[in-house]
Amino acid sequence: MNGYTPEFDLVDLVAENHVAIQSLLRSVQAYANEHSAIRVNTWLNRNSPLFLHLERFGYVHTSPVNWLGYLPLSPKVSTDSVRSYDSWFLTMGDSDVY
Repeated sequence: MNGYTPEFDLVDLVAENHVAIQSLLRSVQAYANEHSAIRVNTWLNRNSPLFLHLERFGYVHTSPVNWLGYLPLSPKVSTDSVRSYDSWFLTMGDSDVY
C-alpha cells in the first residue's frame, strides 16, 4: 500500500497451477480488503495466461500507464514486433515508476 491513497500494488504473481493462482488472487483481495484499499493495481499483457484469471476476479483492463521507447539502429530491421505491447511481458517488478 502506498502512503497517499488506499491502493495496493500487485507487483508480480507466479504460481504453479490454476488452483494456486486463484488461491493467491483470493489472498491478495483479502489483504487489500483488510487494509481498506479502494483498488488493486497491476501490470499485465492481455496475451498472458494470467490475464484471464485477473479478469475473472474483476480486474479491468485500462490504457497503458507507461510507454516503451526504442532506438532503431538499422533501417533494414523491422520494428513491428518491438512497437507492439503484445510482444512484451512486463510487470510492475520490471519498473521503478509505480
